Amino acid sequence: MPVYAEVVLNPTEQDQKDLQLIYGEMPAISEVGHLVGARFNGRLVGALKLVAQGDSHQIVDINVREVTRRRGVARQVLLNLTRNLPQGVNALSVDLSANPELEPLFTGLGFSFEGGLEAGLWQKA
Repeated sequence: MPVYAEVVLNPTEQDQKDLQLIYGEMPAISEVGHLVGARFNGRLVGALKLVAQGDSHQIVDINVREVTRRRGVARQVLLNLTRNLPQGVNALSVDLSANPELEPLFTGLGFSFEGGLEAGLWQKA
């Protein structure tokens, strides 16, 4: 499935509808460092938020629409993102303490465990 990542700066009306399906509400883009959408056939099927954390950006709120889950969407968008970081993003981190089932996904993308056991912080430089 050809899914690609794009920074969503000015969501169209359709993007707004898709983001509501993904998150249950329209995320406040102004409160997010970057909103990265997973686009397939012109529609957003997933999204994640990048929030500045010091000299890194943390991946938060990664979500994929229910109907497209378990098809590699998250992997494709993360792979695309790590290869083409948005301007001003030099390193990525993610806190997997609440979602340890995602560890194999992030390990396969080159993230390594950096935090203490309670932190759950994984990083990719």
